[in-house]
Amino acid sequence: MKRAVALDALRGIALLGMALSGMIPFGEVNGRHLPSWMFHAQAPPPGHKLDPSTFGITWVDLVFPFFLFAMGAAIPLAFERRREEGVATWRLVVATLMRFVSLGLFAFVVKWTTVVPADGPPGWWRGMLAFVLMAMAWGRLPNSVPKWGSAAMNIVGVLGLIWFLGTWTFAALSAVNWDAPDVILLVLANVALGGGLAYLLLGRSTFGLVFLTGLVMILFVASQDGMPPVLSFLRPATEWTPAPDFYLFELMKYLAIVVPGILAGRLYLQKKSAPIDWLYSRGLIFVSLVIVAGTTSALFARSFVVLWAISAVAAVMPLLLPPSRERSLALWGTLFLILGVLAESVGGGIRKDPATLAYFPVTAGLAFWLLAGLEGLEGMGQRGIAAVGMNPMLGYIAITTFVPAFTRILPLNTWFGTWAYDDLPTYGLEVLTVYGVLQMLLVALVCVVGTKLRFFLRT
Repeated sequence: MKRAVALDALRGIALLGMALSGMIPFGEVNGRHLPSWMFHAQAPPPGHKLDPSTFGITWVDLVFPFFLFAMGAAIPLAFERRREEGVATWRLVVATLMRFVSLGLFAFVVKWTTVVPADGPPGWWRGMLAFVLMAMAWGRLPNSVPKWGSAAMNIVGVLGLIWFLGTWTFAALSAVNWDAPDVILLVLANVALGGGLAYLLLGRSTFGLVFLTGLVMILFVASQDGMPPVLSFLRPATEWTPAPDFYLFELMKYLAIVVPGILAGRLYLQKKSAPIDWLYSRGLIFVSLVIVAGTTSALFARSFVVLWAISAVAAVMPLLLPPSRERSLALWGTLFLILGVLAESVGGGIRKDPATLAYFPVTAGLAFWLLAGLEGLEGMGQRGIAAVGMNPMLGYIAITTFVPAFTRILPLNTWFGTWAYDDLPTYGLEVLTVYGVLQMLLVALVCVVGTKLRFFLRT
């Protein structure tokens, strides 16, 4: 089965978007700050305090949904590849449960080992050690290395982490919640469980997957305060959880993005890409970027005339494409996008935190469109970003441990200044933004090197 390079590229874009959004300068720098569209729409500068009365989304509000969408799209490819190898369905169920446990444990370990800049040099070196141990515990060596080699490395990494967490402490211990996991990874663990089981049960039925997406949205509406009385009987189901620190039914709302991703993944099994030429590929990626950027900008500016104009473009463009995988992706993208636009007023408007109904179909629709554009570019320049997307968890721990530790050990942060310390020189807003971009590129470099060496971190 041919690897879906465009899907890896989408995942790489999402990962680097996460990195950049967390590494650009927050708050005011010499009385100036970056524009509001550089941050979550509900947490604008300079205070970055959550304001649920603010509606709209920015590019920052897209990166996590895009990652979830890519995660869903990878499920059919992974499961069908294993079925081709003769793996029984019951073993896929066990693998899904094991992945849920592995990702859940990973969420706790990542939170416990996240580098706190105020730790100083001892904490930074501990962060580098934590990065190595996590890579060993969840890493997979190249296929040229015997399987026992990877198993031995994993065992050493697990034992090292047990020693590390039991022996070492952090200077900012009071700032670490030892009972709480990394929220993003906890969401991934929960939807990996839900998405995997959903595919095993309904994966061969388009109607079943669409129905499940609708059901998830209905349950989401039922879980909200002020829900319609007709949905009141569903409220207990949305509040049930056997292990509040590990499994939360509330997080299953993100299946409204993951399940559409599964639909996209099925297209890779059913349809072929159109023949690639320069005009077709450049035109398709241009249109997809216009739709993604235009929709996001219109929602942020609350310009509904522009929003409907972009939706009209999205509705017409698939009709101009030849029968192909890209056309099917674009059609699904348009369907979800228009559904989200129609639901935009529910809850007061589209919003990520706390999420409103429109957030799920809009972001899923935009993910479909961006994937269609990247699909048109296959083999024509997106392989660099795809190498990042092939190693997303290695990149994630690079964000939380390696990069913040490495940049201070060198120390790159004193070359560029920092907004976090009063005792170091503070440079201009532009310089600090460049510093954030360089940190993002360092995350990309870690992923690319790992991929080139065929070393992958698998949770």
